[in-house]
Parts: sequence; structure tokens; C-alpha cells
Amino acid sequence: MPDDLQALVSLVTRLAREEIRPHDTGVASERKGDGSLLTAVDEAMQRRLVEELARDWPGVPTLGEESSGTAQGEVLEGCVAHGTPFWCIDPLDGTSNFVMGFPAYAVSVALVDRDGPLLGVVHDPTRRETFAASRGHGAWLDGRPLPIRDVSSTDLGAVLALVDLKRLPPSLGVRVAAEHPFRSQRNLGSAALEWCWVAAGRCPVYVHGSQKPWDYAAGMLILAEAGGIFRLETDLESGAQSEPKGSPDGDSSGPGVPGLTLEPRAVVAASTPELFAAWRRWIFRGGEPDARS
Repeated sequence: MPDDLQALVSLVTRLAREEIRPHDTGVASERKGDGSLLTAVDEAMQRRLVEELARDWPGVPTLGEESSGTAQGEVLEGCVAHGTPFWCIDPLDGTSNFVMGFPAYAVSVALVDRDGPLLGVVHDPTRRETFAASRGHGAWLDGRPLPIRDVSSTDLGAVLALVDLKRLPPSLGVRVAAEHPFRSQRNLGSAALEWCWVAAGRCPVYVHGSQKPWDYAAGMLILAEAGGIFRLETDLESGAQSEPKGSPDGDSSGPGVPGLTLEPRAVVAASTPELFAAWRRWIFRGGEPDARS
């Protein structure tokens, strides 16, 4: 694992131990404008991340989930216009799970440049698992190369799927429930962890109807470096999408930064190219757009 990635892993795991684990038995929450929950732990964790990332990587701005929309836009535009790298962070992904005591939440941190995510770390404080990746160098779970499970099946009916039914278009949600083309379905409630579980081979196919960059920036790099394939879709009905990606290189849906935009994006992903092709074909059955090469 490269030294800069190891340093980031150490920072993220230490802050999670200090700011999240002491409160995992209960914490008060309030609702944000978008209906999602916010706790003092989210705010404290983001504050610590911003402070310590600025100390160890001076001059690199931060785009965080709990930042204002204006501040988020300024950071992203700085990268587009001037090539300024930035941190993309979700201090506590899965806040509803955290508040309710459901043990599936994570800290997600990615360093992003004009070519997309460069470093990515997703830390699960409950399982004490840390997923990490460096562009062009690979992906790891607690120092072990990903994937940790061999996904040899090409049959959708033989694998577990991660499906966020709440955010799917109603027509697709009904079809998933009626036809269930996979062996069984799960939903963790933490997008960052879901990307990583696909990368690990635990749940080899994934669909989610709406994610922001802090949900996927670290996870998409981890999956790509583990050999997985994904698309960031404009929606899950027309099939308007980015290029299929087995690495974070190439054309995508972001405004100048591959894969990153403040507009919500749907996700279709899989651990292997064969499963990705079968999974996406099923999702867009009858409406598969021509893939660009």
C-alpha cells in the first residue's frame, strides 16, 4: 500500500475511534432540508477531518456532505477550472443506521483530481474494517488485496444483490420484487459500504437510484481498483449514462471531473464484467442504449 494511502488510513481510523465509537450506543438527531438525519457526531467528525486533512495535506480544500451547497460548488469548480485537487468526504455515511443502532455506517474520504478519485478510504467502525485504494496501485481490505472472495459465477441467479428499493423508479422496484433475478437481496443503508462490499465480492451486483459524490467518490475507486465495473447513470429508466468503467479513467458524467457532479446519479455496478453485463441488461431490459467504445 502506498505511503500516502497508509497515512490517510491511519488518520481516518483514528478519528473514527475518537469521534464515532464513543457514541455508538445512542445520539440525538435532527432532520436536514433533504429529509436525511444529522447528528453532532456527523458535524464533529467532519470538523476533525477538515482540520487534520488540512494539517497533513496543506492547501487541499474539502467538499463535505455537511458543507453548504455554495461551498461544495466552489470546491468542485476550482478543480474543473484550475485543476485544484480536493477532498470529498462523508463523515458518517449511514446516519439513520447510526441513530437507530443498526451496525452499518462508515466514514468515506477520497482525494480527487481532474482525472477523478486518486485515493479512497472507507472505514467501518463497527466491524473495524478499512477499505482503501490508490489509483493505478490496487485496492485493499485491512491490507489484503481485493477482492477477498472469488466471484466466478456469471449467473445472476447465483449471487447476492445489493438493491436500494427506496430510491429506485417505481416500475423497476416492482419488477425487482416480482422477478428477483438474483439469489437474494440486501440493503445496507450505507452507500459507501455497499460499494466496498461489491469490491470485496460479498454482494457481486448493485443498483442504487440516487447518490451524491460523497456517497461514491471513495467507493468507486475501491471497486475499480478491485477489478469491478460500474456506470453512473443519469436515471434508471432511459439508460442515459457514463461509460462503463473498470478504472476511474475515461469519459463520465461529471462536469470536467470524471464521475463527480453535485447532481444525483444512479449506480449500476458489479464485481466482474460478465455479471455487470447481465445485470445492466436485466435492469434496462428492452431499453439498453448503444454502448460507446
